[in-house]
Amino acid sequence: MNPYIKVLEQAQMNKEIPPFRTGDTLFIQLRVQETSGEGAKKSVRERLQPFEGVVLGMRKKGLNSAVTLHRVLEGEGVQLVLPLYSPLVAKIEVKRAGDVRRAKIYYLKDLRGKAARIKQRYTKKSVSVKAASVANTTESTTDPEFTINTHSQVVQTTASSDNRSE
Repeated sequence: MNPYIKVLEQAQMNKEIPPFRTGDTLFIQLRVQETSGEGAKKSVRERLQPFEGVVLGMRKKGLNSAVTLHRVLEGEGVQLVLPLYSPLVAKIEVKRAGDVRRAKIYYLKDLRGKAARIKQRYTKKSVSVKAASVANTTESTTDPEFTINTHSQVVQTTASSDNRSE
């Protein structure tokens, strides 16, 4: 690739995009312009339109990167192909991490009901957040001599646990 074009593309890729993979559920806010009135009384208003969908596939080509999202609305499947670095994309947020074994999951469009579900992928961050929330709820109800480790299991931490074999 021409080094001048590469420098120009890097300058335009100033948006921070969270890391996500195929099968993840994304929440995207798009900038939409609405016009009302006619002639001299014409007014343009900008609002944010939310869209939440499952990532069916990605195209990673620098500035030309795009993501294909799928969502079922009122029984109809809706697909949205979005350029990631478009000025129309206001915000991208990962809602749920999905566990799939393929790079493109276009077969998901044909599935309905329980067959269309995707298993959840647990990351270190989600496990630690879950453990912290469990720790907050159980600390007030359990004895102070018990603690919770990162796998959400209750562990006894007093000296009496060391004398089990005696």
